[in-house]
Amino acid sequence: MKNKATKSKKYGVIGWFIYVLSLFLGAFGYVGFSVFGFTLSYIILFLWMVHYEITQLDKGTLMITSGTFFVLILSAALGLEIKESQIFDVPENLNFAFIAIVTIAGATFIGAGGSVIANVATAHSIDSPINIAKENKISTLSVEKQLKVIYRLLLIIILLVSIFIILLTGLAWFFYRVI
Repeated sequence: MKNKATKSKKYGVIGWFIYVLSLFLGAFGYVGFSVFGFTLSYIILFLWMVHYEITQLDKGTLMITSGTFFVLILSAALGLEIKESQIFDVPENLNFAFIAIVTIAGATFIGAGGSVIANVATAHSIDSPINIAKENKISTLSVEKQLKVIYRLLLIIILLVSIFIILLTGLAWFFYRVI
């Protein structure tokens, strides 16, 4: 599968433009069109952020921040939290659609952003598979060095004991002959 990563910010600009346009459409009474606009904006922004080429930590932060902004502004415009901040009236038949957009956008933006940040944290964690493998390699190298030192010391000890035994045997033979 071909890598669909992008460094372009134009899709982000288009997504936020459609978002603001949808706010204006709702404010001027075109609430039906604004539902489609917010849905399209959400899809464009989410897919753009997933494929946008930045560091994983920045991507996670961007997703959480954008999701929070998306949900808070839309919730305030709809008057879901505070009725005084309501920018446009939502007909009863579209109320569920707006609540679904707010819920899905919040869950996916913030959930995906949190997952991306969690992956960064896992990669830098002391108990990550990469760090465990590095530590095992370092540990193995350390053990190999220690074994080489022990092997050399053992050879030196064997050599010294052999020399000592030869000297003692020679001395014993000398004194046996003399006596």
